[in-house]
Amino acid sequence: MAAPGTTHGPYLRLTSYKPDSNELRLSVLVVVKLGEGQSPPQLTLHWRDVGAAEASSTSPAIHLDTWGGWAFMRLNMGPLVCGAAERKVEYAVASAGAEPAYSARQQVAVAAAGAAWRWGFYSCNGFHAKKDEEKFKGIAPLWRDVMREHAKAPLHAIVGGGDQLYCDPVWKLPALVEWTSGENGLDHNERLLADVDPEVVTAIDEYYLGAYIKHWSSPVWSDALAAVPHIMSWDDHDIFDGWGSYPDSMQKSPMFQAVYAGARRAYALFQHHTTWERATSDNDCFGPPGTMSLCVCLGPHTAIVMPDTRAERSRKHILSKAAHEALAARLAALPPNITHLVVCAPVPMVYPEIPASESIFRFLTNTSTSTVAQTLQKTGMAAALYSQFGTGELYDDILDHWGASVHVSEKERLLTSLAGFSAQ
Repeated sequence: MAAPGTTHGPYLRLTSYKPDSNELRLSVLVVVKLGEGQSPPQLTLHWRDVGAAEASSTSPAIHLDTWGGWAFMRLNMGPLVCGAAERKVEYAVASAGAEPAYSARQQVAVAAAGAAWRWGFYSCNGFHAKKDEEKFKGIAPLWRDVMREHAKAPLHAIVGGGDQLYCDPVWKLPALVEWTSGENGLDHNERLLADVDPEVVTAIDEYYLGAYIKHWSSPVWSDALAAVPHIMSWDDHDIFDGWGSYPDSMQKSPMFQAVYAGARRAYALFQHHTTWERATSDNDCFGPPGTMSLCVCLGPHTAIVMPDTRAERSRKHILSKAAHEALAARLAALPPNITHLVVCAPVPMVYPEIPASESIFRFLTNTSTSTVAQTLQKTGMAAALYSQFGTGELYDDILDHWGASVHVSEKERLLTSLAGFSAQ
């Protein structure tokens, strides 16, 4: 149990860059443990050019949410105007009225006006299995290498392309194991319709909150989060393996929705420094209600678009018609000096197709309660071929791909749209 006053962060996020005005805006997230009955802290963000003699600029904290006794505080930095030369800006978070304590750990590289940015990309920032995490000593070696390169030539941004952490263990919570195994005495269809007890919702929320706090505090990566502005978009493991590719009856079940609610709340707070209600005003997110797509300039000539490919995902589509239309509109509104567009889709759009495997796993899924499944259970093969939800293991991964038969036409539509944009 964390003591009152325990603080995590600061964590940096890239909010926007405007090539026409050379204005850069960032946000800083700080997470503070509150005592019983305690109000959120009064905090102030200070920033200034490294080595500057003038007084720092300041910004008051915005209380986003209190969850599980933790207060989430967003502090906006900027606009920082890019000048004739690259420079570093240092920042510090202090109690209101207190003097800031600057440190080398919290210095941000600001590119020169008109100069190309140095930026990095990563995904799958975790491990499926504990044994692999122990074998490779966690994610620290990778981020240690990134920070060595950052020390040589500072990065102006880092893009997290999905699976910033692995939340699959949520299904190891006792109440969820009971639900998936049928130990609660309900058959499959009854479980899909059953309401979720409040204490189970609390356990789910505590899981996601704890998983994020632990992961965001990881050695070395937490240094990267404090020194380099990030932008992120989620994939399935930020929720749990295969989210969006299960049958509708399962996706819409009260239990799946309770798990998703915990995941999406944590996702908005930690990865976007906002809430779902504030996302558009805070970060200029776009898309249909309940989605969080992004389009951000990374320097004077490059933009990255990150469509939300999880919030609306189903076995019928990855993005809804409204999401496709919103994406096209946002791309059409890009500044004319943008000559390079990076499309960040956590699942690649161009990928080898494996139709035979899809057919096999569709067969296994459709026969999960048949004689075939019962025979496999007797031989011990069922554990390898079937997931904890009774669907063919890896079938959700196959359906996740744009090349899956149910998504081919949508893939073609999106690629045609992007090709048309490129030709303009």
